[in-house]
Amino acid sequence: MSATIRVLRPFALLLLLASSALAQGTPPVPWTQEMLSTTQLGTPRTVYVTPDGYDAGPQRYPVIVILDANDRAQFRLAVANVAFLADRGSIPTMIIVGVPNGGDRTHDLTPMPT
Repeated sequence: MSATIRVLRPFALLLLLASSALAQGTPPVPWTQEMLSTTQLGTPRTVYVTPDGYDAGPQRYPVIVILDANDRAQFRLAVANVAFLADRGSIPTMIIVGVPNGGDRTHDLTPMPT
């Protein structure tokens, strides 16, 4: 076996493994996307709700509202932590509502005058 083949063999193996890893894609999101119309803000807003199927029966659940849900990594982490703790019986099953920022975060988080 020539020296060139011995040198190129590990690179070919690495390329093969990397191409199959890239083909897997991203996992599906574990929440549904809902559109709400708002009278106070005057624009429709998107919220993310998990778990899917929460509205299928008469059960009632505690609700966690997470602001800045457009930070997908942080929102995924919150969803995963709640699922982890609920699966182990440490907390009840909960509905998580993620509220992404609008175009103007300061406007969205400033109380309206009464």
